Amino acid sequence: MEIQPTGGGGFYIYLKREELAGGTSSPDLTMEDAFALVRRAVGVDFSESEPHYCLELYEGRDSLLLFAAPRSGAPAYFVFFNLEDLIRAAKGCRRGVVSFLFAYEDTYYLTVYQKESETPPAQLYEFGEEVALSPFFPLFLAEHGAVLSGPYAIDRIKGAF
Repeated sequence: MEIQPTGGGGFYIYLKREELAGGTSSPDLTMEDAFALVRRAVGVDFSESEPHYCLELYEGRDSLLLFAAPRSGAPAYFVFFNLEDLIRAAKGCRRGVVSFLFAYEDTYYLTVYQKESETPPAQLYEFGEEVALSPFFPLFLAEHGAVLSGPYAIDRIKGAF
């Protein structure tokens, strides 16, 4: 297992297939299994007072790559009714914001996780609309919409445009 920092408290874990218990492949890898890998990597057990991580998993032929990014505080939700406004907002944001982008019914939803003392970037308010949603809304979007990017969606948008 190789563990490398990615900045902002995040890291990636690279595993060869034989390092996984029973040769598990990513379709069989549960969230519990993924968080067990993160616990092994950071050497701590999670509790309510410790930071939570957003996970992104990529499967190779003989390996797995797991990205983990910390998230804390309550998420803020923004809605964008067109791609142009989303791109304009992202271009003005700082790098390293933990964020997930979803699409549902011709609308883009951006979930932003900030540290306790931070507020979301001002550009998100300028080009998007903050909406009050249930903490479970991203689960609804993942099931009924499309997950377009995460855990650093803003950085990916900035890099693409």
